[in-house]
Parts: sequence; C-alpha cells; structure tokens
Amino acid sequence: MNNADRNAIPSEEIRAELERALASPLFSSADRASRFLRFIVERHIEGQANSLKEYSIALDVFDRDHSYDPKVDAIVRVEAGRLRNRLGELSGCLGATDWLDGEFSAGDLLMVAVLLRLKGSGMLDEYPNLSAYVARGESRPAYKRAFDAQLAVFTSVTTT
Repeated sequence: MNNADRNAIPSEEIRAELERALASPLFSSADRASRFLRFIVERHIEGQANSLKEYSIALDVFDRDHSYDPKVDAIVRVEAGRLRNRLGELSGCLGATDWLDGEFSAGDLLMVAVLLRLKGSGMLDEYPNLSAYVARGESRPAYKRAFDAQLAVFTSVTTT
C-alpha cells in the first residue's frame, strides 16, 4: 500500500473509528483481539504493514520476549483465529445489506478505512461481503472526496 492510499482518510478519523469498533460488543470483552486489531491498523497507518510478522506481533502485541518460538507457542496463530472469528461476526451482522446501519453513514466511511488496513493481510478475503463492503465504501463519492483531499495534502507536502 502506498502513502497516498494509507492517507486517504486522516489517521485521527481512522483511529476514532477503530476505537468505536473496539468498544462494540464484538471487541469490548476481547482484550487480545482488540490489541491485535489495534496493532494491525496502527502499523498500516504508520506505513509499516510489512512489519506484520508473527515474531514481531508476538513481542509487540502479546508481550512475549525475544526467546519466543512459534513452534512452541502458538499465541499469534490462535489470536489470528479469534480475530477472524470477530470478523466473521461483523460479516454476519452486515449480512447481505450494503451498510451497517441500513443507510450509508460516516460510520461506514470510517469502518471501511479500518477494514482497508486488513486488506493486505488477506483476512478480508475470507469474508466476501466484507470485501464487497470495503469496495462499495471506496466507490462512494464521500470516500473519493476524502481520498482526493488527503492526496492533495500529501502531494503538496512531498513536493515542498
């Protein structure tokens, strides 16, 4: 993902929607899944999606030390499975509808921004309706305006 894609929606708004998602019933009682999702989203916002490796996740998210051995400790794979379960629940809530609350809202715009951060992980590929939801969100005029505005800021900053 390039910097322009990463900055399509201001990081403060992505973080606000992430907090909203983490406060939802799907995540509010799931500390590890919440930490995992936060880590993934933050790395994408920071342009460090390539650092999403099992070892770094174990150390940074699950407080393992440098002796972590994925052959012995499956914490990352177990928690990735749990995060997938949460995404499955979100997918179930969305069902065949286009938007989370029936009509398109700012919440959808921002949820799309959060879910976009998972796109590179392949996790969304397992949920066709979430992938379609993200595509619908990206095609919305409001998303395009936000993207274009951020791209203009990014372009002016990098050329000055």
